[in-house]
Amino acid sequence: MKSNSEIYNVASSFLNIAELAKDKAIEIDVFLAAFNANLAFSIELYIKSLDAKSFEKLDLEVGSAKFYSSYAQSNIKGHLLNKCFNTLPGKIQNELSKRFKNHQYNVTCSPLIKVLENVNDHFVTARYAFERDNHLSDNDSDVLLFLARFFRDELRP
Repeated sequence: MKSNSEIYNVASSFLNIAELAKDKAIEIDVFLAAFNANLAFSIELYIKSLDAKSFEKLDLEVGSAKFYSSYAQSNIKGHLLNKCFNTLPGKIQNELSKRFKNHQYNVTCSPLIKVLENVNDHFVTARYAFERDNHLSDNDSDVLLFLARFFRDELRP
């Protein structure tokens, strides 16, 4: 099970920002929506890193000099965490589920797919927290934080 380093690094940057904010905050409530959105997006990207390919694109050619940029792309689309996870090959799903079962970051003591379903649409709902039916909770924040840390640690390239 190998993650794509470009997408993994972007996922880690969203987690790192959330962790920095949490460390500096007196009350997380003042930025709960942004905190949850960053964490949910990092989880999404960690999952997508498992189905991604890297490639180089020629940006500029001057004489014999060629300048390339690295890119990565995943075939998994959308923001719903359980759907992204269910798009992965069964072997990868099973391996991650097995690792999560007794992992220190499994704070809910639930199967991985259940945890993903419980925070499934938080990237969208956190961004639109001001809408009537979108309720954010501190418990969800803890679950998102520990779930993001699980993927970071288990998928490290």
